[in-house]
Amino acid sequence: MRCHCYRFQKRFYTHSGTHWLHPHRHGSGTLQVGGGAATAFIVEDESGDVPTEVETAQEVVMVAQLFDKDNMDRYADRSRDQLFQLEPEVQVGNEFILINGQYRPRLEIVAGEWQRWRVVFAGYDRNPLDLRMSSNGVCEMNLLAKDGIYINDYPRPIDFYPIATAGRADIMVRCSASGTFVVESYLGELFTLDVVNPSGGAGAIDVSIPATSGFHFPQPGYLSNLQNREPTPGCACETFLANNQLNGLSYDPDVFLHTIAQGSVVERTLEGIANHPYHREYFILIDSLDAT
Repeated sequence: MRCHCYRFQKRFYTHSGTHWLHPHRHGSGTLQVGGGAATAFIVEDESGDVPTEVETAQEVVMVAQLFDKDNMDRYADRSRDQLFQLEPEVQVGNEFILINGQYRPRLEIVAGEWQRWRVVFAGYDRNPLDLRMSSNGVCEMNLLAKDGIYINDYPRPIDFYPIATAGRADIMVRCSASGTFVVESYLGELFTLDVVNPSGGAGAIDVSIPATSGFHFPQPGYLSNLQNREPTPGCACETFLANNQLNGLSYDPDVFLHTIAQGSVVERTLEGIANHPYHREYFILIDSLDAT
């Protein structure tokens, strides 16, 4: 499964990780993202930043994109757009998910070897991806990172990955025998995983070395533990999402719902996230890049 994505060196950014890009023009973002205008954005690890099995694993970038013809037709009509259309020959139902632009593709993995899945759910709707695979114990799946941040308790063995809209999950996968398994989403089959024997045959499969535990991943400076800290005075707020509004206010580029000072500890209570997806975004301004 090939995926065209942008890759950058860590020295240009605060930390490595799996991210994504999409248009942000309000009023057309849903139509553009829902029509496939999105791509992965990878900030590379530096040597020594991750365990050996992660550094040497085969990387597979998976950009999962939701297509919903009825919604897109409705948004196109509301915005008077005349460009969006799905040709009848490429439709596989009103609502479907593509992986790297492909419908239910096949991914191959060599038994005994690690793969790092960089999963991006480049969706616009409220449903989480709900990625899961049942292999009857043949394949192990360990969470490595969420939303571009390495977790503190890798390897975390789980078999269900919700991955909210705009979310990312880095997953380490290794299988102990050949076989064919189906990876599913909330809409059903997502792609097929073909596990093949190594060149030396089934006898050459070796899964005796477990995933590294207790590894200290580099963390961005802003990612400090705030669980036992009180919010800065005036920085505890509530945000309610409903009817495409935040706290009853429609989008206005000149109106700020909340304004905080740099360095403040903020506590935000969210309600109504089943009505509208919620995610915070970072805008990076770069005056110049030193390529030396």
